[in-house]
Amino acid sequence: MHSDLQTSIRSIRQVIKSCVGPEKWLSIRYTYVRICSTYVRICLQLSNPARYKSIKQPVDIIFFSDNRSWYTVKPVLIELLCRHRALRLAFVTCASKEDLPGDIDLSGIALFTDITMPMLKLFDARIFYSPFAELAPAWKPPNARLVHSLASLASLDGTFVNHYFDGCDYILCGGPHHLDSFREWASRRPALSGKWLIPAGYPKLDFTLASHSAKRCAEPSVRSTVVYAPTHVYDVNASLASLRRYGEAIVSALLAAGHRVIFRPHPTSFVSDDRTVIDRICQLHEQNPSFYLDKNKAYAESYSSADLVVTDLSGTGFTFSFGFCRPCIFFAPNVDAERRLSGIQFETRHRIGAVVRDIDEMIEKASEFCTRDMTDEIVQFRDETVFRVGKSSGYIVDCLEDILSGCERPEWIRL
Repeated sequence: MHSDLQTSIRSIRQVIKSCVGPEKWLSIRYTYVRICSTYVRICLQLSNPARYKSIKQPVDIIFFSDNRSWYTVKPVLIELLCRHRALRLAFVTCASKEDLPGDIDLSGIALFTDITMPMLKLFDARIFYSPFAELAPAWKPPNARLVHSLASLASLDGTFVNHYFDGCDYILCGGPHHLDSFREWASRRPALSGKWLIPAGYPKLDFTLASHSAKRCAEPSVRSTVVYAPTHVYDVNASLASLRRYGEAIVSALLAAGHRVIFRPHPTSFVSDDRTVIDRICQLHEQNPSFYLDKNKAYAESYSSADLVVTDLSGTGFTFSFGFCRPCIFFAPNVDAERRLSGIQFETRHRIGAVVRDIDEMIEKASEFCTRDMTDEIVQFRDETVFRVGKSSGYIVDCLEDILSGCERPEWIRL
């Protein structure tokens, strides 16, 4: 029996190693396996002890991000580095080093790439700062306060799943509409009770405003440039997202109307069921010089060249309009699906452009808005909608200092 048990343990150890991979086999020091009604502790040799040791080094703040939300994190990191070189900081990502954005500069910061979600709990940090919404409470570093920076200017309904924020301690809100959404959600979700809402603003918007001109350099040979930026389709927004049901018709109609079209799906769509639709649209128009697929991790190049964005309920419409002072068309044919939902992506989106219910109306509005200057209206709405425009990063660093010292601010709201 003892010999059979040892053979089983060796086999299980090899199976675990082959599944995890030799380079990532460092998050498991031991595991328990049930063999013949008995739980046996199996010790696993670390394949990379040096990396495990570096992960376990205590830090003050971990910034956790993926390629999609780097520009939500970057302004805060830069501000923090300017003020506090003595703080121990780490940047942690699931991406490989080769996949990081080209403008990422993390000099003086501990960098950890190829980190899986279960490995996050190995880190020792006082604050875990992340725009990643789906972070399970069991994954965060055990002693850290989780500060969540919202990665969308859209309100919560139709954008987030209601359990996404259960593990947060502090939530950085972009504007009053976020405060209203969380209050409404907390009234029917006890798990949100006790969390702090911080009126922080939106660092990604501030980065855009500081980095790019709001005036488009027109190309004489191009009538107009329209970016079609549909949101990623998942359970909570399946009846509202446009890509799968209308994406092909939207792109074809815009091209037929004489517009140059930049097709920019959500980055997650390239690794989901949406990929089939993306490939079909690209194959249909690959010979058309007025069609371009944008797979860039950053949106700045496409948005700075566009006269107009067409989206559905994605927060990217607000990012574009608020950052570049140009209009957005929200394609929203499913009126019934919106009836019980609230937030700026349903109630006030018309203030940065128009809401259309079919393809013909979209083409009509696209022709109108590609030649219409809405700068004054958009700036007014932006300043009403977003906290601390142009100044959010400095305020967020002030708040991180207070969290580290155990202080609270009077403007913070406790759910």
